[in-house]
Amino acid sequence: MAYLAALLYRLHVVTGLVAGLFFSILGVTGAALAFRPALEQSWYIPKSAATANSFSWDQVALHVSQGPPGRRIREARLRPGHATEFVVHNRDGSAATSHYVDPASGRVLAERNHDSSPFEALRSWHTHLSAGPYGRILVSRLGLLLMLQAIIGAVIWILRGKPGNWHTYLGLAALMPLLLLAYSGFHVMTTRFTVVTPVVTLRGVENKAPLDTIVATATKRRQGFELTRIDFPQAPSQPFAFWFGDQNPERVVYMDPYGAVLPMMIPTQLNQVQLWHSGPAGGAPAAFFRLLTGLAIPLLWTIALWRHWQSRRSRNA
Repeated sequence: MAYLAALLYRLHVVTGLVAGLFFSILGVTGAALAFRPALEQSWYIPKSAATANSFSWDQVALHVSQGPPGRRIREARLRPGHATEFVVHNRDGSAATSHYVDPASGRVLAERNHDSSPFEALRSWHTHLSAGPYGRILVSRLGLLLMLQAIIGAVIWILRGKPGNWHTYLGLAALMPLLLLAYSGFHVMTTRFTVVTPVVTLRGVENKAPLDTIVATATKRRQGFELTRIDFPQAPSQPFAFWFGDQNPERVVYMDPYGAVLPMMIPTQLNQVQLWHSGPAGGAPAAFFRLLTGLAIPLLWTIALWRHWQSRRSRNA
């Protein structure tokens, strides 16, 4: 047991010191992104006195999607007391722009290019270390390595049977949160299927029924809940998805471009994992939980570096 503990300890220390910088980058950027929706709402989204949308969805959608060929609406987000946000991007997903529309008149109040947002730079570093597809692969593998590090640290503590130090206590306290965040991040980064798996094949992407009719029909299906988000079809196999209230997957209404209500889709595992890792699931307490867990990573690395430096200093003395 002593030999195994010593071997695991050496592996834990070497791996942690080498990969700790990357872990810290992911932790700090993840912590900074924990409250992104709330901060963006307070910084960017204009307030409005209107309590409900009374504009023509067809007219607004036509206006905000105008521009270079291939532009399409990705989603619309509705927030009480604020302008309705239409997110438009190119067919390949690039050059995302938000258009903020007055809920009463349908007039565009402001526009924002997502590339100019500091949150996009943080997201780039958090998802792929600003290194493109290869960085995405690296980040997914770092998620596995972080899980291994957390488990090895706990095993070492058990094998040694000692009280430990500040690094040990913090690591044990953050063990389960780190495992949850690392696993969910790895799963999101490596899963390639769509967020919602349709159980039917749609007849087309462009809506053949008026968008006003489609929105009104979906809203009637969930009376008593406030419409908070609309996902627009991006491919022939995708429907409109209408999210209500706290965006519980069980309350989503799916409709085809002809205005027909579709059977309840089967939420994929990615959908639920992604809602927990970076979505609205859990609200402010979950965001605060992500914040603390993200900050624990660079703190653990800093303590490990300090202890390693102190150990070397005592040996050389």
